[in-house]
Amino acid sequence: MIGRALEIYSQEGTRQLVCSTKNYIKWKSGLILRYAHNQISNMRYSYEFQNVMNQDWDNLIILDGCRYDLFEEINTISGDLEKNILVAHQQMNSSKKQ
Repeated sequence: MIGRALEIYSQEGTRQLVCSTKNYIKWKSGLILRYAHNQISNMRYSYEFQNVMNQDWDNLIILDGCRYDLFEEINTISGDLEKNILVAHQQMNSSKKQ
């Protein structure tokens, strides 16, 4: 990394070195933030991921984009209400099971 910085400085000057360094730090910090976000999301939701298509259902209603907490407050459907997070690739395979 220092070798590359010296190369930029000697070939393109101080200004380009500062710009390159700024861009590198911005890029690297973006990678770190994305990694941290993914790790936090995995910890938050990992216990909730279930393969709902492999479970035994009498009726399965999937509400896409509906907030569970708000639906729970107004729900009048009898039976057990469960919150699950359906992984996207399960949605694609759901039509094959019918």
